[in-house]
Amino acid sequence: GRMVTVLSTKRAGGVTFHRVAVTRRTRGWLQSEAVVSPARRGDDERLLTLIRASQEFDRLARAAIFLKTFPASSLRPAVLLLLGEAAEEAARKLTREATRRLDENEMRANPAPLYSYFLSYSGLDRYRREGIDFVFDDTTRQYHYDGATWRELLRRYPRSAEAAAARERLATRK
Repeated sequence: GRMVTVLSTKRAGGVTFHRVAVTRRTRGWLQSEAVVSPARRGDDERLLTLIRASQEFDRLARAAIFLKTFPASSLRPAVLLLLGEAAEEAARKLTREATRRLDENEMRANPAPLYSYFLSYSGLDRYRREGIDFVFDDTTRQYHYDGATWRELLRRYPRSAEAAAARERLATRK
């Protein structure tokens, strides 16, 4: 999930390794399959296959990497839809966790609105770092994905096969 600079390449035992620099002081070796590049043909497809095989936060993080790394890929609509679906799934899990961890008595003892506690929940932080935002519904006391990737999909790829699913996801949230 980080940008690296490939310094050299070596084959050993039929496997290709890249010597990489993460920072000026941090260097090491990565197996070729662990690296994607927009310059390497088919890497977008390979990463999409990995995203589809991933679960939970890994799926979100890898989808975010895809969107940053492959801005011109024809596979972007599929990744935008997958990212939105994974984020909505994460919202359900976050709702359970926050409900269990936030103290109901403490929330009632203060005049702050309920949503402020939920939107300050520390479990949201790693999602925010990936650019995933959630909204909180006071009436159902649940998080929901804000739908940004679905809206982007409809704006940029309105005729794609994934557009109908994105429209449906957004319509059911209103």
